[in-house]
Amino acid sequence: NNPDLKIAEYNKNANKYLIYSARSKLLPTINLSGSYGLIKDFKSNANNSLNAEALVTISVPLYQSGIEYSDARRARYQYKKSVYDQQ
Repeated sequence: NNPDLKIAEYNKNANKYLIYSARSKLLPTINLSGSYGLIKDFKSNANNSLNAEALVTISVPLYQSGIEYSDARRARYQYKKSVYDQQ
């Protein structure tokens, strides 16, 4: 129940998630959006129309000037340091 040990454990877990966050910046992303609508002309019943659309966007990081790689290395270092500090 030592508070310092609990703090060290929480720091280790937080730093582990920093690694995941830093690595995620290097991965492709996929976005999906869509809409659906009905247009009704109240003057005549014959001019009703339905409208539906979907959009998929894929982004692949090609070159990021090394900042994301540096962040990933820094996160790994912080995690290793927190594991060492916990011992």
